[in-house]
Amino acid sequence: MRYSPAGSPITVEAEVDSLRARFSFQDRGIGVPEADRQRIFEPFERGSNVGATEGTGLGLNIVKRMTEALGGKVGVEGTTRGGSRFTVVLPRPGTGELPL
Repeated sequence: MRYSPAGSPITVEAEVDSLRARFSFQDRGIGVPEADRQRIFEPFERGSNVGATEGTGLGLNIVKRMTEALGGKVGVEGTTRGGSRFTVVLPRPGTGELPL
């Protein structure tokens, strides 16, 4: 991962029930400042703390667009250990609106 120290763990969790499939990805990288969390899913937007780390600001926008095309939602939150947790929730076919 580009924003995590080399060798640091990435935790991936998956949960499926009758209404949805929920995937979360947690790292211990630089995190996403709370003030940036609403805008980082927009095209060409990057966290204010990325410094000289290269990137276009398109990756999270692509994730958001593809997730929404499937009727799902994506979100980000900070973690107590530092880093970020990204969550993707996809509906089971025919189940309607989803909570994140």
